[in-house]
Amino acid sequence: MKLHYRILTEATDLMAFRAKVQKHLNGQVPLAYLQSSTVWAGFHPHTQEMVAGFSIKNDTPHRTTTFIPPEARGETLLRKAEQVGLTEINCFWVEPDLRGTKLSANHWFKVRREYLKSGNPYMILCWDKSNEKLNKMYSHIRFHLVYSGQRFQSQAQNEQTHTAINYALVTRFTMLTAHINPGGFMIMSNRFKKKLKNLMKSTTVADNKAA
Repeated sequence: MKLHYRILTEATDLMAFRAKVQKHLNGQVPLAYLQSSTVWAGFHPHTQEMVAGFSIKNDTPHRTTTFIPPEARGETLLRKAEQVGLTEINCFWVEPDLRGTKLSANHWFKVRREYLKSGNPYMILCWDKSNEKLNKMYSHIRFHLVYSGQRFQSQAQNEQTHTAINYALVTRFTMLTAHINPGGFMIMSNRFKKKLKNLMKSTTVADNKAA
């Protein structure tokens, strides 16, 4: 049994999605942002009710980048990622009674599949710094932390969101090799860990010979 997905484009559907985001994430997202992104909604196979969703944006400007101070936006890897291709996953939510189930894992697989289809080498991770579950989940994958601290808010912004955030980048390779269990936890599988370890060993040997 899997969730049934479709892209939302109608204003009424986007408003319903926006209400779900506000309910489950305790935050507001501008309708204009959703309209400029690809918004996916997952529907329960039996009830046809919207029970999960996320938005994906493969081009700039990215909403979460405005959450970090201007001085952090000049970070080397972030500038490189924006030049070569950077995907933003936002508004990720799932109904509480589905968390920890196969349908929840199905939702994570959908997110990863859509990101990998983008072809972009980098993806943004931005989350509430005080959310211990997300801190634990993301600690199992390799990421480059760009910023950790108070959310930057310009005078032009009038949104309710988390006051302290972590903003990080992950590579396509990391997402490609991540294992997703029913709880939604992403970890690098042992098979790929061994492959990566052997690759690093062979590279080191080659470098030593060259020296």
